[in-house]
Amino acid sequence: MPSGSDLEEKVKSMFGFVPNSLQEMCKDSFTTQVYLQGINLKKEHTTLSFVQRHVLEFVTSSMNGDEYCVQMHAKFLKSKAGFTQDELNDMKLGGLPNSTTHSDCIPIIKLVRTVVVKKGKLTQEDLTLFEQMKVTRDQMYEVITSVHLKSIQNYVNNIANPPIDDRFK
Repeated sequence: MPSGSDLEEKVKSMFGFVPNSLQEMCKDSFTTQVYLQGINLKKEHTTLSFVQRHVLEFVTSSMNGDEYCVQMHAKFLKSKAGFTQDELNDMKLGGLPNSTTHSDCIPIIKLVRTVVVKKGKLTQEDLTLFEQMKVTRDQMYEVITSVHLKSIQNYVNNIANPPIDDRFK
């Protein structure tokens, strides 16, 4: 297994720096490798847009109580995708963003919340509802996988409570 310093180099090559959250994760080779491989696979095989993926990770992190990742994804969503702070606050509390400017994210947000709350036990009625919202089965499975992949980082952060990097403030 690679050492912590080898993993930090890999993280740095992927992100351009080593975020505090991943520096902590690098203390365990298995967890870090699973997480990084998952990120790489997600980038190669995603059916969701870049913004939808960040919304998914924002909502998942919010539901998992990880303020580090909430702030990181909020920074991106505000600066790169035009979300307002009010929209982000509403989303943290179970609301939805503006349906005019972010309509493509609403089905994904609803699916993330349903998957997390129901622990993946979606009913036929749930499946039909998401299909009517034009969420494909591939996207449903991607959301399930992405929620669990993000939860790895969320849970590590909830244990370690890393300081938020300046670039995410």
